[in-house]
Amino acid sequence: MDCVFNTPVIYDGVTAPTTKQDIWNFKNASCTDKVVTTTQDYVEKISTTTGSGNEFYIDKRISYGDIFIIAFLIIFLVVTVWKSVVDFIIPVTIKALSKLDV
Repeated sequence: MDCVFNTPVIYDGVTAPTTKQDIWNFKNASCTDKVVTTTQDYVEKISTTTGSGNEFYIDKRISYGDIFIIAFLIIFLVVTVWKSVVDFIIPVTIKALSKLDV
């Protein structure tokens, strides 16, 4: 969404702010329903192929939070696979070795 804010006023709604310490807000805002042109390189619009007309945007950039979540999921996956393999191989190996001792 691309918005342009106009007419800054103090909270009484009439007086324009005179100093940076004044508490103020914008009186007018006009927004268009489009992606800001400066971020079009980072955002890709995806439309569904089911014919429902749904659309969504995907951010092409990756943040530190994304890296943290991906790293956590990879570590969790590796530990789970390792534990499953070890829990399977050690009992099978012990059973096979015990049969050899007889």
